[in-house]
Amino acid sequence: LRRYDEALSQIARTDRVLQSYSDKPRTHKLSFYMYGFPVFRMDLGHNSAIIGGAQLNRELDTYTKRLYNYVMREEIYGYKNDIASLVDVQKRKIAWLKSDPKREKNYKIYNEARTTALNNLGITYFRMRDYEKADKSLREAWSFAESKGDTEGIFRTIQNLTNFYAHLLEKNDPFLSDPSKVLEDFIKQIQKYRADYEKKKYASAKEALKKSN
Repeated sequence: LRRYDEALSQIARTDRVLQSYSDKPRTHKLSFYMYGFPVFRMDLGHNSAIIGGAQLNRELDTYTKRLYNYVMREEIYGYKNDIASLVDVQKRKIAWLKSDPKREKNYKIYNEARTTALNNLGITYFRMRDYEKADKSLREAWSFAESKGDTEGIFRTIQNLTNFYAHLLEKNDPFLSDPSKVLEDFIKQIQKYRADYEKKKYASAKEALKKSN
């Protein structure tokens, strides 16, 4: 319906309501008992879990609802082509995702959201032709994804950086003052990541083989 202002007003109202809600994450746990005592416990994950062919679903926790509110704002400002507001909400979203080290340590969904948010901010800066900030944001996304072992996030960021540099080369943009050196360094980084990834993959497979014997 494109009633963007009304949608933004509703999201703001939801944010105000969520401020009074508990921010404790919801998880599913599976326990086995013998003679009334727990002998085995397993954390089945955040918000939903799949057991066999059945899926457990519960209402999203407060933190995830807040994350979705940021996502909806991004989509609305993107549709409106309101780039200034889009950058503002993306920066606030990243700051919010960085604000809780405990969740960064324990919950994969928020780390993936942070990698995605940094990529999106980089793309927005690219649209603004602020190439220095675009490069910085994409590089931060790569570094963070690598620190969390987020392979999909790393590949997505490398693809965005590749498209970014390809555009600059095609346009002969002065941002690349020394294109040969920039591309050489970029290729070396990709090769190093690939070599490290293959080493870790080999070590993991070797360890699994040892355990099976």
